[in-house]
Amino acid sequence: MTQTISALAITEKAWIQDTGLDLFAASFFACAAGLLIMRLGDLKWKIGAAMLLLLAVDILLIAEHNQYAGREGVGAAIHIYCVYALGILFTLAPGLIAFGLRQVGKSWYRFSLGCAIAWVMFAPLFFFTPNAWNGAYERFVAAIMITWVAGVSWLLLQTGRKS
Repeated sequence: MTQTISALAITEKAWIQDTGLDLFAASFFACAAGLLIMRLGDLKWKIGAAMLLLLAVDILLIAEHNQYAGREGVGAAIHIYCVYALGILFTLAPGLIAFGLRQVGKSWYRFSLGCAIAWVMFAPLFFFTPNAWNGAYERFVAAIMITWVAGVSWLLLQTGRKS
């Protein structure tokens, strides 16, 4: 639990983690596609869904450049820029999408906005977490993202079954 996801990606079993990150990226792509099909909002909705597409690409880049984490060079620069982009994109996308989800129900609005607020409150603290706790804390903030994707996926499945 002391090792970060990126640190684990430089082991000989890194392909397992890279596959998981690739599938996680695919989940954001699927959510973006499903949300665009729902058409629940105006410009905020479309921008939020577009940010999810960018987030999917960003996570793919992180998966492919995570072996450079903590090292010098171009790969390390790409990795850290992608991590910063992830922080910004996951703050804004669920926040913008929340306004359209209000049409589905107030609880979905609160859920999406709550995930964005929790993320913006807790994710930056990772950079101040002691090294002995980095891995555990990173998994905690990753759980916020996983919760949002799982919740929106459930909503999309339920919506698809009704139509």
